[in-house]
Amino acid sequence: RMSKVRIDAGYSIYHPGKPADTPKGWHHINNPNPPIPSSGPAIVVRPVEITGPIIESWPPPGHRLLYGDAPLVPAVEVAKTAWVPNSVLRPVRGYVALSNPVTVQPAKSDSARLARVQLALFMTRAFRRPVSDEGVDAYFALVHEKLEKGECFEVAMNAAHRAILCSPEFLFLMQDKPVLDDYQLAARLSYFLWRTSPDAALRELAAKGELSKPEVLRRETQRLIASPRFDAFVADFLDHWLNLREIDATTPDRDLFPEYFTQYNSRVQDGLLHDSIVEETRVFFRDAVQHNFGVETLVRSRHAFLNERLAEHYDLPPVNGAALRRVSLPADSVRGGLLTQASVLKVTANGANTSPVIRGVWLLERILGTPSPSPPPDAGSIEPDTRGATTIRQQLAKHKNDTSCAVCHRKIDPPGFALEAFDPIGRYRDFYRTSETGAKLNDLRVFYGWTYGPAKYLKGDTVDSSSTLPDGTTVSDIRQFKNVLARTPELIARNLVAQLVAFATGKPIEPGDLLARDQIVTRTKEEQYAVRSLLHEIIQSELFRNK
Repeated sequence: RMSKVRIDAGYSIYHPGKPADTPKGWHHINNPNPPIPSSGPAIVVRPVEITGPIIESWPPPGHRLLYGDAPLVPAVEVAKTAWVPNSVLRPVRGYVALSNPVTVQPAKSDSARLARVQLALFMTRAFRRPVSDEGVDAYFALVHEKLEKGECFEVAMNAAHRAILCSPEFLFLMQDKPVLDDYQLAARLSYFLWRTSPDAALRELAAKGELSKPEVLRRETQRLIASPRFDAFVADFLDHWLNLREIDATTPDRDLFPEYFTQYNSRVQDGLLHDSIVEETRVFFRDAVQHNFGVETLVRSRHAFLNERLAEHYDLPPVNGAALRRVSLPADSVRGGLLTQASVLKVTANGANTSPVIRGVWLLERILGTPSPSPPPDAGSIEPDTRGATTIRQQLAKHKNDTSCAVCHRKIDPPGFALEAFDPIGRYRDFYRTSETGAKLNDLRVFYGWTYGPAKYLKGDTVDSSSTLPDGTTVSDIRQFKNVLARTPELIARNLVAQLVAFATGKPIEPGDLLARDQIVTRTKEEQYAVRSLLHEIIQSELFRNK
């Protein structure tokens, strides 16, 4: 964003300083690296040298897991007595041939013993449980066959490694009993909170049979939550729960929403903004877990996580720097909570316009857990009108004339209308932006990557975000709607538990699970259904510990 910074500061976009300070004869095309005068913001990147890979030991731990402590010898020497593939004999990385390649070569008398030992260790890690001698025999047979054919030790071992990694016991979490044993519990816990296989501490507790003890399981749960690896859970769970995996599914319309781009003609999106809106949601949710906030915070909070670009995007007081940090919101701010974060508002829009139906259905399903019935086959659809001839409220008014449609829309539309105050890129709006019908905004200037120019969109009708809820409550804007949602924390908590259980076990909540779900919610009532407490109670429950 250096171009915009320079222009806003009153300097040329091309020259590193004022024209009077530019070296004589300099031109930005034929001499792109001139001396930088002191005037005007600029940045110069000198050559950067990176040395790597940086490892703590050699061979690396992954190599030792595959081949143990077998000596490393030049591949050309091994090729004199065994077949060595070109990928090992003449390796190429990044189109550059590597010099002096090596491969593993144990003593011939020790190769069978070493192969069995390493296969047993590798299988234990891959299958997340101890393995029997008979189980190792099946894979050792592959190694023995390759060695008998004269192939090198690395090729022989890799044949078994591939077979192990194709086994259902590696690809799936095998659960053959009604109640998970300690090894299965360790795997489910680790894949739930870390999205990867159990670490050494979990494996050790499982081997001792102690992980299934409630106090040990609670301690390990807290350890996993406190780890940086918990970020993987946050990212994957929000992709599942809030549908953030669709953040790149749509591209905002450049004419209607130029704020999302740094280069208008080349369609270059503002990468800092795009990354920040996703990271805002992740940091916000992780903070709610770490501080054990009640679920009310998820829909209504007095703080947000912002950086300079996000604060500018939301028209909030300035924040310095690119790092996200907790910021207290103004008392009358429409922000606060998940519903008004740009990531959520973007995945519930189509890039050109918004639909109260889509956002209403999303909120009912993802936040409240009270999905609306499927529409009748002849319900039809509503296409966004970016020309400005009609508003979405006018289109829905006609759409609801059908009695069969009106029943569902009385439930769907109110939350959707409350979110109409936000456009497809998450900015608050008073009016719709249109492309054909509307008033010209002659005094408005938009940055197009190299200069400011007139807006290409028109001012459409005023946004009306008021609605009447099914119980007759009238809300005038998103602030009132969030206050209404915050009065039903138990409903939000029940849905969050259902989402977490489905994410942890791969199985959605069924009618027979409702009692266990409600017990989890009840046990956290005194803590206002705190998010981390819900996680603990889920992991202690039979829904998590049973098949």
